[in-house]
Amino acid sequence: MLLRTLGDVDPKTRISVAGMQHVPNIPVTAPGPNRLPPVVPLPVVDYESQKMLSIISLPNSAEHARVCLARRMGVLMRKTAMTLAALSLATGHAFAADMGRPVYKAPMAPPAPIYNWTGCYIGANVGGAFANIDVTDVTTGASASRTSDTGFAGGGQIGCDYQMSQWVIGIRNMFDGTSIKGSRSFTDAGLVGGSGTVDTKVHWFDALTARGGYLVQPNLLFYVQGGAAWTEAKATIFDSTGAEVGSASRNSRTGWTAGGGVEWMFMPHWSAFLEYNFMGFGTRSSSFQVCSGCDVFSAKANLQDVLVGVNYRF
Repeated sequence: MLLRTLGDVDPKTRISVAGMQHVPNIPVTAPGPNRLPPVVPLPVVDYESQKMLSIISLPNSAEHARVCLARRMGVLMRKTAMTLAALSLATGHAFAADMGRPVYKAPMAPPAPIYNWTGCYIGANVGGAFANIDVTDVTTGASASRTSDTGFAGGGQIGCDYQMSQWVIGIRNMFDGTSIKGSRSFTDAGLVGGSGTVDTKVHWFDALTARGGYLVQPNLLFYVQGGAAWTEAKATIFDSTGAEVGSASRNSRTGWTAGGGVEWMFMPHWSAFLEYNFMGFGTRSSSFQVCSGCDVFSAKANLQDVLVGVNYRF
């Protein structure tokens, strides 16, 4: 609002600057040579609101209150707008700073391997084997027995498994050759010179087994197995002169087997195992001529092995 002093007002009309209302004409005496000019009301500066107000009062207090309230509301709104602008500016800077900062995400872990035991496999094994072969002269009762003959065993296996939740069942055939052999002396009145020697040798064994196991972890199987077994174990008897008397067992023998072990699938399609097996082949008797008479010799054999191996599953 443009404020004007009363001196600038038309001499015939004075206007209240604050209220913009007409004031009755007040004649102004023209100054003369011996007269002072009339006193003209001067504007008063209100430092609180920084507005120039006329000293002429408003016609009533209600109007005055309305104007004061409007001014104060205007000041309050300006302060509020300035506060909001400052907050917006500060928030914008913070958001911009956050947007500019690079965000690093941890690399995703590779998916866990899936272990599936259902399927067939082929593999190889190696280990140690132990044979107990007891040779007895049934006629005289003389016996040539030894606690154990040891040797190397190695071969291959093929089989198939089927997984049901944490249980695995299957069938397997394993064929291994061995280096088991031994020799021992014994006393036998039925032989020339009253004594003799028996040489034993195990050429191979074959085991066809069914197995069942439990997965303590998705890739770790504990199992037991059992079935039929075959071997070629030979026991040859010599008298004291070194002459061969005969063989107590020459052809393959059939028996049974039982064992157990643990198999670890260290990666999909590949597994390694450690197992123990016992194979029993019962007693077989053979009759042959000794000197002028006929003697009967029997041989009882059993095998044990401890093997490690690896399988490829397809």
